[in-house]
Amino acid sequence: MSRTTRMLCCPAIAESNVANAPSSGFCHFHRELNHEISEHDHLDTPCSLRGAPVERAALAAPARQRAPKLDCYKGIFMSTKIPARHIRIKRAYEPPSHDDGARVLIDRLWPRGVKKEALALDQWTKELSPSTQLRQWFGHDPARWQEFRQRYAQELRPHAEMLETVRALARKGTVTLVYAAHDETHNNAVALREFLLAPEIISASP
Repeated sequence: MSRTTRMLCCPAIAESNVANAPSSGFCHFHRELNHEISEHDHLDTPCSLRGAPVERAALAAPARQRAPKLDCYKGIFMSTKIPARHIRIKRAYEPPSHDDGARVLIDRLWPRGVKKEALALDQWTKELSPSTQLRQWFGHDPARWQEFRQRYAQELRPHAEMLETVRALARKGTVTLVYAAHDETHNNAVALREFLLAPEIISASP
């Protein structure tokens, strides 16, 4: 089967320019592409390119492939979605289990009375814990919970790289945020889990 080199119209040619092109041959805007096109190949073009002169033929530019949707926060590109089941929270006084995955302590202070071996930690990220001032102001008062979340989000903004490190672990598998607070509903682990699953909350914080 013989193959012949075809000359294709430049995608950038405007309709008006093509209309003024000579009736035979190719206009000077055309460029030769080093593609061998079989005589039996089918092209989605508005006219035939098989041996006949091309008149008013402009090939549409190929459709661009969409890049994966990404979040950009502080110059760090992150996947938009992490399964909620991949991020868990657990008190430091509960025994570790195999399904905890990567265990990350997120308190600034070491849990009182707990030995290092008993926690079985993979990381201790003090940078992601609330400041001492914020922690003392909050005092696990439910009435201050919403304000605490807002202030906590503000404190986390400079630590985008560390947040992304934890998120990267969560994209691969289970991550358990370890904390020591007695209140299991209003604590930094609950808030941090929310921020890791929805990082736009941090970027939107005033």
